[in-house]
Amino acid sequence: MDYLWLEEPLFDENVHSLRELTRVLDIPIVGTEVIAKHPYSVAEYISTRTVDRVRADVSWTGGITGVLKTATLAEAFGVNCEIHTAILHPLELVNLHCAAAVSNCSYFELLTPLETFAFGLVEPLPIGDGIAALPSNPGLGIDLDWNLIDDCTFKIL
Repeated sequence: MDYLWLEEPLFDENVHSLRELTRVLDIPIVGTEVIAKHPYSVAEYISTRTVDRVRADVSWTGGITGVLKTATLAEAFGVNCEIHTAILHPLELVNLHCAAAVSNCSYFELLTPLETFAFGLVEPLPIGDGIAALPSNPGLGIDLDWNLIDDCTFKIL
């Protein structure tokens, strides 16, 4: 079988079983998606080959800094850091920048249909034919739809 990978087949905390599964399967095992305290907690998984690839995203793993540190740590061991979906597309743009900034990310995960998850954006993510492009706007390139956000606001604390 020609699978890209098997994602999170066991809880990340089940380190021994996850390491054994990684050892015996030919399919790459991907983990650490939701484990706390990236990159510190991921170091053992990488150095002991508990997984073949790690996952990170700005909403789960310490923002941009956490993702870049996790990816850099993985790269030092010759391991890919695949960027996990953050679900809402404003955060996906941040993840897209992280994916483009590292050399050990081969895949960018994105939920579809684009319109469903583009809440709060003026324009949907720049994606066509399976290719994501970085926006050309300043900064992260995020143009938020403040009218929609204000209309959906029910209380300001």
